[in-house]
Amino acid sequence: MKKLIIRGNLGIHRGAELKVDGEEVVCFAIDKQGDYHGPSRPQLWCTVGTEDERETLRSDNTSHTFLMSLLLMQKRLLYFLNQTHDTSRRNL
Repeated sequence: MKKLIIRGNLGIHRGAELKVDGEEVVCFAIDKQGDYHGPSRPQLWCTVGTEDERETLRSDNTSHTFLMSLLLMQKRLLYFLNQTHDTSRRNL
């Protein structure tokens, strides 16, 4: 996988097939930069790779999302436990 910066808005979309350095790649994600400030022309920041790398990207994102969900649940549980612990001390 590679990060590719395209200067100017070429109207490409996620899933577009591009030829980069003689290699056929697929655009997995696009972030558009420079609409409000920055360079005079917009830039498209693309994550590109071969079709085989798509599954790797998908599984990495899924694992990351799952781990972030677990972390959020842990923070909520600790917050709840701290709140109930503080309340029990006040009642003494």
